[in-house]
Amino acid sequence: MASSTEPSDSHPPALRAAGAGLKVDPYAFTKRIEADSWQQAERHVTAAGFWGNFQWVAGGLAAVLAAAASGSAFSNNATAAGLLALGATASAALVTALRPGDISSQHLRAAASYNALQASARDLWQFGLDEATSDQRDRLRALTATWVEVTSASPRVPRRLLKKAKTLTDESMNYYPSP
Repeated sequence: MASSTEPSDSHPPALRAAGAGLKVDPYAFTKRIEADSWQQAERHVTAAGFWGNFQWVAGGLAAVLAAAASGSAFSNNATAAGLLALGATASAALVTALRPGDISSQHLRAAASYNALQASARDLWQFGLDEATSDQRDRLRALTATWVEVTSASPRVPRRLLKKAKTLTDESMNYYPSP
């Protein structure tokens, strides 16, 4: 389980309000949302990069195999031409079925949404937590609701890409400024 200073995998810190006071530190809560949002944005950018690269490689492979198949069709080696055409068809079918360009776009939109949430959380803890407790509670609940909205609209990041994103952030190879 993640410590209170380490971002969690996908869940915002719990916000429990009772009576007139807050049961959480509003600054710690918003800083945690900021850190978690940043981490999610980095994960989605990594996933978008993977799917974009996959589209280039698989689509390029389909084009190269199709060109080689068409060139070998005019030779006396029909078997090679057939195998190359089969490989081109399989690669093109893979790109069509998986829609890597669409998946990459979905991850980029999710990353942008998490980045906007990170900025909102940072603005809240830097400029907006000096108000009355009931207003704080409403603003923290709104921040949590936004987290839930963004998370539910985001595609899943594969486990292997989660590890890759962690490696990149550990090496300070970040796409977005870290909190």
